[in-house]
Amino acid sequence: MRKHLLILITAPLFAICLLSFVISPAYATPMTGGGYTIPSLTISSGGAANSIGGSYSLQIMTGQTVIGRSTGTPYEAQLGGIYALSGTSEGGETDIIPGSETDNGVIFTTRIAFVPVSGASDRVRLSWAYREGSGVTQVDIWKLAGANISFSTEDASPLVWIKLNDAGVAGTTYDDNAERKQDGRNAYYRIVPVGTSRAQLFGNSASGIPNNARTVAKVDVGIGVGYNLITYPLNADTNADTSVYTVGSFFDNQLREGDQVHFWNQGAQRYAIATKVGASLNLEHAFSLGEGFFVYCGSAGLTNLSLLGVVGSFVAGTEKLLGSNYNLLGYPYPVVRSAGGIGIVGAEGDQLHRWDPVAQKFEIATFVGGAWNHLAMVNFGLGEGKFYYLPGTRTVTWRPVF
Repeated sequence: MRKHLLILITAPLFAICLLSFVISPAYATPMTGGGYTIPSLTISSGGAANSIGGSYSLQIMTGQTVIGRSTGTPYEAQLGGIYALSGTSEGGETDIIPGSETDNGVIFTTRIAFVPVSGASDRVRLSWAYREGSGVTQVDIWKLAGANISFSTEDASPLVWIKLNDAGVAGTTYDDNAERKQDGRNAYYRIVPVGTSRAQLFGNSASGIPNNARTVAKVDVGIGVGYNLITYPLNADTNADTSVYTVGSFFDNQLREGDQVHFWNQGAQRYAIATKVGASLNLEHAFSLGEGFFVYCGSAGLTNLSLLGVVGSFVAGTEKLLGSNYNLLGYPYPVVRSAGGIGIVGAEGDQLHRWDPVAQKFEIATFVGGAWNHLAMVNFGLGEGKFYYLPGTRTVTWRPVF
């Protein structure tokens, strides 16, 4: 269970909190109840916001930055800033602030979807809305795209963000005919107020021009005949306040009759198998961030799964408990990184099991003498899942690094 507070910092410094809680600068007592703890904030005259006790997530709702989990890290709250404070459930479930209704002060509810095209593959459609009273009626659409390309905020060749429009785009939808379902390409989009420059695309503190806090994306994960070990490297593109998604919701009916998805039950140390029958899987599964799974293709013809969603700028305080024995993981962010680069700290005897989709077998790297003995196998590819083995009774709380 989780609660979110929206906080508006105004002058003189005080906090207006929606929902049923009040955060006062005069008090610093954690608010508890119903199995959750939400720490209060102390707003000093100098503008510093400090958490008091408990695990929390603080999200700037007018920009990209996420303040992570901490119990005393100061943050300079800006006048006019809009923030969301949330606490995780007692069981340590992933806490997400979707932010889909508050992308920024101008544009919100940015979405990505596929739309049918007669005689051709479905194309990407972007949609958005304007904040009432903002006076903005046009947007600029920036895009980073290419085969197997990872998300990046750097404007360096070949990772160059380009603007799709010479003049502003009016209305609330845009169809990108260059990007199609299962075309083997990845595409990332940021929809920002018209006039936003390249330099302002990811940072707007100097410009004063609000930019979109969401990056929506299409990521194609390659698959082939047999078993394929993958993950969902995005957040669900949904307005729902939830930390779990049904797998069928982001496969978008791309699996064929008889194809299967194999989910790993860590407690039971065995798979649950869902088969595509008719229009849907015969067994649904509540997928959580950081989880890997097998996709089995019984015949040739399907070479990519196109996954739509939001790049994980709204993941704050994500954590996953890894139990002893085998855990099936996936990095919930569309980049390639090493095990250490995503926050996995190996210990003696730990193992990473990489699936070879061509040979249809596992390759194993073991942590021995302070290092992995097969470095090439510990990289997490974009959309790739891996088994992580913890020997004995060892457990680990994994907090993915973004």
